[in-house]
Amino acid sequence: MSDLPVGVGGRAGIDFIAFLANCSALSEVFQSVSTLVTVPFGAISMLNLTCPWSGDPAPKIKKINDYGQTLVVDDEKNIHAKYFFSPDKRQNKGLLIPVAAQVENLTIAKWERISIQGKLERKFNQKGWFKCLQDSQGFYTEIVFGEPIKYEIWIKLVEDGDVFFGSGMYEGNARPYSQWRASNTFWNKLITSRY
Repeated sequence: MSDLPVGVGGRAGIDFIAFLANCSALSEVFQSVSTLVTVPFGAISMLNLTCPWSGDPAPKIKKINDYGQTLVVDDEKNIHAKYFFSPDKRQNKGLLIPVAAQVENLTIAKWERISIQGKLERKFNQKGWFKCLQDSQGFYTEIVFGEPIKYEIWIKLVEDGDVFFGSGMYEGNARPYSQWRASNTFWNKLITSRY
């Protein structure tokens, strides 16, 4: 889980894979493919009985969603996707979630600061950022620029909910991914010059 966009699943046809290396250490996130156990933390699709981790099931900061998930920034400024069995509102959660994972405060994914910081600062903390704007007909009309963004600023934006987790892990997506996003309205607030 080190790339930006940050991948959590990895293979086409697999919606969400919780990284659970051994059930006695459920709070740790592991990357060893040989020890993966699949756990459906997403929404059940009645069409194909998969559990995509996009849309409503995707965790958000400061709030546990209907799937028992939230995002938490720890003291070292790593980001954890946490699962809580009790607030999971799915009626069939006892059938979906293995007994060993029917716990509170389970880390189901982790993005480490050291990994995100390097990629983020290589891209956004050099001379700033730019965005090309289009009109309603798709013609480029303007280029806008903003100040550099270092990790300390970015993680505060995550904690405030301005930057949020977006997942493209759903059935039918041949290239499942996850990324950190912000709304156009938010980016517009960061513009310092226009041409």
